[in-house]
Amino acid sequence: MRVANTISRALFVWGGPLVLAAMTILVSVDVLLRAAFSRGFIWTLDVTGILLLVFFFLILPWSWRINAHVRMDIVYNVLSSGRQRFVDLLGTLGALVFVGAIGWRALADLPSMMETGVGSSTVSIPHWPVSLLIGVVCVLCVLSIAGALTNPPEPGQEGH
Repeated sequence: MRVANTISRALFVWGGPLVLAAMTILVSVDVLLRAAFSRGFIWTLDVTGILLLVFFFLILPWSWRINAHVRMDIVYNVLSSGRQRFVDLLGTLGALVFVGAIGWRALADLPSMMETGVGSSTVSIPHWPVSLLIGVVCVLCVLSIAGALTNPPEPGQEGH
């Protein structure tokens, strides 16, 4: 689990901000080109869509591990501790199924994506490398979620 946690944290600390910066720079340059020359890059929408998806998956495993994921705290905080544990368990099992299914599908579709050359709509950026990354990160996330079941974060570790 230490290796999975180290990789998850690195993806969160370095990968997420790097991808977010790339998206920001790309959109900013495209906006400037459109303002100056009435023409931007034809592929901006394709690339930013892919980068946004990659960003979400890169930060997902560590976000789960440090309990920084989205939750309805306004409802959760008024529940008794027993009900909170039940909701946490239910959410964890749901996350295992959901993330596991996404990862399985991403990896299972790789051969057909590579064979048929599935790509983005405008400039045909191949989707198989993104699918591979998502599949691998989902495996990492499943390990992180399972690790949180057996070894929950220490109080005060949230957000670090």
